Amino acid sequence: MAKSIALSALMALILAVQSPLYAERKMGQSYGNPCWTTPRGVLQVGHVSFLRDDATDVDVVFDEQGLAAIEIAFSERGTRKLGAAQQGKVGARLPVCLGTQLLTNPILNETIQGNTLHISGPDLAEAQRLSHRLKAYFNLNEK
Repeated sequence: MAKSIALSALMALILAVQSPLYAERKMGQSYGNPCWTTPRGVLQVGHVSFLRDDATDVDVVFDEQGLAAIEIAFSERGTRKLGAAQQGKVGARLPVCLGTQLLTNPILNETIQGNTLHISGPDLAEAQRLSHRLKAYFNLNEK
């Protein structure tokens, strides 16, 4: 009986060591990257996925300090999804993921009004690169 319990504990330890995300997946959460469950190449805000026709424009803009940022303008349906992604999240983190890449993980201080999501923080080169990827995702390259 004691050998059986010890063997079970050893197997659990081996699984945890072989797969660092084992415990996180088993518990349904990730402590390091909130995007590890996001499907490859999908834009996700919170736990809401955005489809290719949910955005009308993606652009690199500059804030008041002259720092680069990305703005995503959403369609009517995308705006409703953005509202759903924020529901009950004021005061909590709202991760914005493109596939498994975390773009930003801000604390939502207040509900975002309107149809535009503003992602600040990347340098100009990174903002241009992400803007290009998002335009490709939303099929906006030819617009």
